[in-house]
Amino acid sequence: MLFIIGYSCFTSAYYLTFHMTTDYYLLRIEDVTYICFGLDILLNFFRVFKNSEGVWVYSHSEIFKKYLKGTFFLDLLSTFPFYLLPEGTTSLNLKLVRLFRLTRVYRIFNLGRFLLTG
Repeated sequence: MLFIIGYSCFTSAYYLTFHMTTDYYLLRIEDVTYICFGLDILLNFFRVFKNSEGVWVYSHSEIFKKYLKGTFFLDLLSTFPFYLLPEGTTSLNLKLVRLFRLTRVYRIFNLGRFLLTG
């Protein structure tokens, strides 16, 4: 996922600067990234978390509620295939919503540092 988020951030800036090409292979790679982001959304519905008391929560309904209150709509917006919108819309600008996924990369690297030193 880290590679796909990095790729997505780079291509979002590239497409915004140089306008997205309609190359068949680039569009198929974009489709793969959308599929991976969609799978990430599905997997987030099964990701356990610690509540305020420090107890792991395994209840699917609680996980569902927490994810809906958190980053679900931002993740859903970043998964939408904006290149399918007509050319005159602000589809390229909306694609920059994917950059918000960089916070997840930061949290993963921060967690990795914690696990290595602990």
